[in-house]
Amino acid sequence: MDLLTDEEFRQTAYPALHRLFVCDDPFDAPFAPDVSVRWILFPYDFVLTWSNWPLQDVIRNYAQRHAEVGFYYSILGRPTADGEHPTAEGGISVYRTWFVPFTELDAYERMSEPIRNIIYSPGGRWGILCSYESHGLLGGDADLAPFLAPWTRELERQVHEFIDNWLGYHADYGAEITWLPHLLRHVYGDAHAQAWITAYRLED
Repeated sequence: MDLLTDEEFRQTAYPALHRLFVCDDPFDAPFAPDVSVRWILFPYDFVLTWSNWPLQDVIRNYAQRHAEVGFYYSILGRPTADGEHPTAEGGISVYRTWFVPFTELDAYERMSEPIRNIIYSPGGRWGILCSYESHGLLGGDADLAPFLAPWTRELERQVHEFIDNWLGYHADYGAEITWLPHLLRHVYGDAHAQAWITAYRLED
């Protein structure tokens, strides 16, 4: 695993990241407009491991189809000594970033901590942005869809579990969930999201 310098991040990783995500808020609308494949992953606990169903294999197979031998791993929220975040063009923070070869996934898993991060392909073909609340946002190009198609039922189940989890937080602790319909629409589009919004009475 190689740690990128800030300049290497700006020149190589940042263009790939910006192709996928326009911000790093997993509760808002982070996907870039051209990201056509979008899913909420739940649970997703900071790292792409074997425990995330066969997602690791799906991602690796898709990447290798495009001759990509690894991915970038960026830790979010890296303040400077004066408390500011160094920024690249467009205002996105310059993150502490490694290149992780698929041959070094064990080292990546050992190094990973419960810190918000984004993993993404060098070509900006796929990426996963994670939250502190055990969900991830998976986005990618249209040709990622066939690789995920066998797992559509599992991915749909995870959406229901994600919504149920936040409804539980709301009922038990008074957690704010007014952002939930907005996120669902951003990820799944109005028509698809509305079915969940209506079924769960999220706008009542």
